[in-house]
Amino acid sequence: MKINKGTIVFVELITNWFKMKNKYSASHLRDDYRLPWKLDCPSFEHLTDICDVIETCAWKGERNRVLKLTKMTSNAFIISTKTNIDASKFLLSEKGFQYVLPAVWADELLEKFFGQARQRNSGNFYIDVVDVKAAAKVRTFIIW
Repeated sequence: MKINKGTIVFVELITNWFKMKNKYSASHLRDDYRLPWKLDCPSFEHLTDICDVIETCAWKGERNRVLKLTKMTSNAFIISTKTNIDASKFLLSEKGFQYVLPAVWADELLEKFFGQARQRNSGNFYIDVVDVKAAAKVRTFIIW
């Protein structure tokens, strides 16, 4: 099976995006992508570049949507990423923060819920409605 070079580049970009926006364990993993964000860090430029690539991957309404993201998916990715960049720069430049931990931006309850639902299903990313309902019942029982 031959893998398209564009697919490899895309997966690398998304992997780096995921590292930048998730756990801040750079010292343990020796991975600069996982460093906390500072005003002079290269992460902001990397994230902007990734948003530019995602924009080119968005489906523009042509007949065939093969190898394209839906407009809603690409917009959500771009808006959330650029908002994280802008909010971080604001905190660093205007509010005197020394650094920003990007994992905090991903600390949404809904995102956590779906992460837990996937973990209940052996870490499977492709969960269905039954899995989500089961996770909701367990979560409701534990929290409330």
